[in-house]
Amino acid sequence: DNMTYLAAQIFTLLAWLRYAYFRLFGKRMPRKTEVLAVLIPMCLILVCIVSTPLTGWCFYLDAENYYHRGILSMPLSLLVLGYLLSVSCAALIRRKKEVLEERKRECLVLAFFVVPPFLGGILQTFLYGCSILYPTATLSILLIYINVENLAISLDPLTGLNNRGRLDRYLHSTLESGQEKNVSLIMMDLNNFKAINDLYGHEVGDEALIRLANLLKNTFSRPSAFLSRYGGDEFVVVLTDSEEFAAGRAMDNMRQALEDFNASRAVPYRLSVSMGRAASSDPGIDSVSGLLKKADEQMYLEKRTYHHVENENAS
Repeated sequence: DNMTYLAAQIFTLLAWLRYAYFRLFGKRMPRKTEVLAVLIPMCLILVCIVSTPLTGWCFYLDAENYYHRGILSMPLSLLVLGYLLSVSCAALIRRKKEVLEERKRECLVLAFFVVPPFLGGILQTFLYGCSILYPTATLSILLIYINVENLAISLDPLTGLNNRGRLDRYLHSTLESGQEKNVSLIMMDLNNFKAINDLYGHEVGDEALIRLANLLKNTFSRPSAFLSRYGGDEFVVVLTDSEEFAAGRAMDNMRQALEDFNASRAVPYRLSVSMGRAASSDPGIDSVSGLLKKADEQMYLEKRTYHHVENENAS
């Protein structure tokens, strides 16, 4: 039972580190970093736990069958605490870089995660024989769960991208904070979406939207890119502190990603988008609505050109 208890702490910690890294940086932990900084040390800890009946490193039973902590009991506890504190420090550092209040709040929740288990561990150390660590850890997990539920309200249920309400809050927070020198907004609309629905059905149409959303996630993988489903078959990408050429290059990357996807012939339809961009530094743009309006106008200008070319090809 004691060995299972100690091993469960390690696997729980591993799951927490992976989850926290993904929530903070929007991507999985790099494999090399995970192996060297997490997996190898944890495997060594598990070896110590499994060999405890022979070595007594983590705990042992004396001649009268009384339980005692081993010489590695305290060092292992401090190592686990060190991992938890490293997440808290990373979350607090990340919080300073965030603009959206929801993201600031999430970083704070991730940073606070260590506090109840830390206090429970201290009490458990001094109140020998009293198990408090896991109940306090459960309290932290409950706070994470509540935060996840709150975040779910701000996500589009089909694509997993941010919804329009969160986009509006993000743009207002970003532009009004004045922290970013320039904000570039790319609006895109899926071409021939109605034809895909009519020809293959709405289920395939939903699949097309999901595939486009995944292409967006892969193309704009850096944490500073804010991705949103604007509504229907329209999507928005917000790049902060981005110069004009950077936004143009991002659009080129998206077109290339679409070409590569279509070349794979994974689906019976083609994915293409019409895009328009605007920047907060553009003349005459002094509000969120102005930024969205210009990007929308540029997008529909490209869409008219696209349909014109399509009609010429058809004729």
